Amino acid sequence: MSRIPKAVSSGNVKDHSNNVKLSEKSLIATPAKSVLASKTKAVNPPRKALPTAVRKVESKPPCSSLGVSRKITEEKEPAVKKKRPKWDYKGRIDDMEEMFRKKEMEYTNLQRDVEMLKDKNNSLQVKAVTEGEEHLAQLNRQKAFFEAELEKSKLTIQTLESSVNQMASAQVCMKADKEALQAKVDLLSSEKLNLEQELQACRRQCELLQAELSKANDTIRLDEMERRKLHNSLIELKGNIRVFCRVRPLLPHEKLPGMDDTTMMMSNFIHFPDRDKKQIEIKNLPTNAMATPKSGSMLFEFDKVFDPSATQAEVFEEISQLVQSALDGYNVCIFAYGQTGSGKTYTMEGPENDENCAGMITLAMRQVFQCAADLQTLGWTYKFQASFVEIYNESLRDLLVVNNSSNDSASLNGGNLEIKLVASNVRPSATTKQEVTVPGLTIEDVVSVDQVERLLKLARKNRAVGATKCNERSSRSHSVFRLHIRSSNESSGVFCEGSLNLVDLAGSERLKESCVEGKRLEETKNINRSLSCLGQVFQSLAKKENHTPYRNSRLTYLLQNSLGGNSKTLMFVNISPKEDHFHETINSLRFATMVNQCNIGTATKKIALVEFEHRQTDSLISVALEAILTDCNHCFAGRRRTATI
Repeated sequence: MSRIPKAVSSGNVKDHSNNVKLSEKSLIATPAKSVLASKTKAVNPPRKALPTAVRKVESKPPCSSLGVSRKITEEKEPAVKKKRPKWDYKGRIDDMEEMFRKKEMEYTNLQRDVEMLKDKNNSLQVKAVTEGEEHLAQLNRQKAFFEAELEKSKLTIQTLESSVNQMASAQVCMKADKEALQAKVDLLSSEKLNLEQELQACRRQCELLQAELSKANDTIRLDEMERRKLHNSLIELKGNIRVFCRVRPLLPHEKLPGMDDTTMMMSNFIHFPDRDKKQIEIKNLPTNAMATPKSGSMLFEFDKVFDPSATQAEVFEEISQLVQSALDGYNVCIFAYGQTGSGKTYTMEGPENDENCAGMITLAMRQVFQCAADLQTLGWTYKFQASFVEIYNESLRDLLVVNNSSNDSASLNGGNLEIKLVASNVRPSATTKQEVTVPGLTIEDVVSVDQVERLLKLARKNRAVGATKCNERSSRSHSVFRLHIRSSNESSGVFCEGSLNLVDLAGSERLKESCVEGKRLEETKNINRSLSCLGQVFQSLAKKENHTPYRNSRLTYLLQNSLGGNSKTLMFVNISPKEDHFHETINSLRFATMVNQCNIGTATKKIALVEFEHRQTDSLISVALEAILTDCNHCFAGRRRTATI
């Protein structure tokens, strides 16, 4: 009876072991599957691919955890016991209980491993879902980016296709234009060839015409030189004082509204009717002016008339022959007359620091030194001496004295010089006359134009000037620049002596118009008195009176050899274009007309033959003949140089 329960118990144990095995299988497979499936559905219900992957993971438990538990179990298992006999139920039950405990322990370990795997599976699922979502978001971004790039590419393709179409149409048009232009080029090439042939023909014809023109110009130049020579000879034979009239342009402050540079050169009442520029006509005269009743105008004629557009070089070209005469042994005097502000000082000295508008003094010095250098090849040697004086309040003052001030009185340094007459050292060919000298006057030896320019600046600084209502910088004195010229030729024994006097007279003013007083009033009275004496001298010369009142004024006394002696004399009459100066303009033109009628006789050279030692009478005769021939060559060379200038 005791064995039946054991059998029953053993059977129960056996059944229990089977149950244990079944429950163990169910715990291993079923719970994990159900839990993992429920979590998978909770995390991401729409995705159906994940449970399959999860089941694959569940079917293969991690090697690390399962392997370790199994290894521990195997190590704990004792060596295989001997099989109990069938009758030893208790032993067999004990073995089964022990086996059950082992299986239970294994089950516990497996359950723990399952839980660990579930946790790991869940984390992997979450990580997989997160990474999947991130990857999906990244793919979506890439998709959006590539879609945008695709749109841009499509737009670019459309633009390029449009450009290609336009370029294709433009290419067609350009091809047509090219063909048209090519045809035009061919036509122009043909025309160019024809034009080149015509140009060559025109050039040949032009060269022929230029040669003819040059020949004609040479003929005209020679004719002009001959005309001037004959005119000069005629004037010299007449013995009259030559008169040039010069009209200055309007100054900038005199310009009226609406005037341009061209109209500034014109005047409402001054006209130039002839082409030879020898006449000046005064029109639109006031009712109180003395004019022809019918025409209402006055006509004056002189040796030359310069309109406001005339340059300093053009004016000097007309007096260059007189400058050459000074080198040839003549006394030459050129003086400027006119009212204050009419341009006398500008004509004679030019503006300061402007070589392009140099005055007659500077231009004359350039010609003198250039001609002297040219004539040295013919054996001529020259010596030049310059002086500069002014007549201020009837006192003779030296302008080349250093530190002399224009504000000094006549009694100071450079003033109260005396005028004396001495016999000439050189015998003129006609009659012997006395020469005007000024003892104590500064005389400078000059050898260049620059040296004369420095003297001119010093004289300009020392000269008396002042402001009046008629002119803000009016010359208050008469200035006289004198260049004494001595020349000799040892081979021919010829000695010449000439002089060049360039005079800038003070301007005449009416007292009621200038509104001066005090010192300026005394200056104006002396200026007008000396100019009045100059007019009396010209009247006496015009009437050929026996006595000429040179001594009535320091001015006429100093210039008596130039006015009535053996001299070639020329006067500039400078006039203003302003209508306000109408009366002074008429007076100046009348005075110039009277001067132009004065006959002072034919000028002669101051030339002498120097007798050298051991020279016989025959040789003196040959020297005289050679001197005449050399003098002719000298004059011809000088006049040719003048024409070139």
